[in-house]
Amino acid sequence: KRLSKHRYLSERNLVSAAARALGKLGPKATSTIPALIQEPDADFWADTEFVKAIGRIGPEAAAALPLFRKIIHKSIGDRWGSVDEVMVDTLEKIGLQNNETVPALVEIVQDSNKAWPLRASAALVLGKMGAKAESAILALIATLKDDALVAEKAAWALGEIGSIAAIPA
Repeated sequence: KRLSKHRYLSERNLVSAAARALGKLGPKATSTIPALIQEPDADFWADTEFVKAIGRIGPEAAAALPLFRKIIHKSIGDRWGSVDEVMVDTLEKIGLQNNETVPALVEIVQDSNKAWPLRASAALVLGKMGAKAESAILALIATLKDDALVAEKAAWALGEIGSIAAIPA
């Protein structure tokens, strides 16, 4: 309410500032996750702040995964994946304990329009998840013919997942 008195702050800035404030609360902000998920049509800056806030909340924020899927679909075509860089880091923070993060990471790994460092980072997170990321095997195998760094990280991830399904790769 106090922020709204400042005329120079746009609605976008207010939304971003609110998300930043929630992130600073960390796990205490778990009850705010439904509001974050419902935020309609946030822009790049607000998306980034929402994702950071969710990462600061921690594993308790797994309920926010629908927001991640929405943001991933919005950012398709954003070659450098500016929001996605923060998202991969956040998915690692909340996702190593949660199988539902695998589809979001797979979407990043598979998007050949994304920059290779981002896709390689997503593959690394999948590898850190180990056997919980078994459903990502086919996507990781497909990237073995991709950029060298992405392929290297995908190969490492396949080894870490440790499933016999990865042997044909």
